[in-house]
Amino acid sequence: WAYYISFMLKCRQILAYENPTGVCYDADNEILYIANYNHHNILCVRLKGSMLYGEIEEQMTHPDLVSPENISVKNDYIAVADL
Repeated sequence: WAYYISFMLKCRQILAYENPTGVCYDADNEILYIANYNHHNILCVRLKGSMLYGEIEEQMTHPDLVSPENISVKNDYIAVADL
């Protein structure tokens, strides 16, 4: 239960950024990318040893980014579906 509670608390912190619409996991770098629709950015969450713990490391944005719907990562490339 302790892992479940920790996971739920971390999810609440991430969801506090409002309306995540897409996620992509980069296993090579252990980073979870989250398309954040309402805040017009991409959250980068570096995972710490397991899928149950992570912290927001970076928020990526661009002046032309309106409302990201989904995200895909491959090698050094990031593709964002923007509304």
